[in-house]
Amino acid sequence: MLLPHLKITPDRLFGTYTFDQKAKIVKGFLFDKKGHCQLDTEVLGLDGQKTRGWKSGNVLRHLGLTREFKNIFEGYSIAQAIDVLNSSSDDFSTIITLLQSFT
Repeated sequence: MLLPHLKITPDRLFGTYTFDQKAKIVKGFLFDKKGHCQLDTEVLGLDGQKTRGWKSGNVLRHLGLTREFKNIFEGYSIAQAIDVLNSSSDDFSTIITLLQSFT
């Protein structure tokens, strides 16, 4: 599988979210077809309509995950996705660490 390149955008609030929240945002985006507003509501406990998905979107952008990555691993197991990420020339180590919490 050919992966899009990471486009990292630093977010000063990234550290305010828990590891578990970050992991759920990444999994929901990569595997479960969840949009930013839905992730803000389900994972962060915010009103996704008011936040317009900016909070989870910022987490994803900080990790370099842009819209090209949305649902890219539908039908894959976490282990299969980690293998794909490990084979990339980009540094997916933070994303892999977050996903490993589900294995």
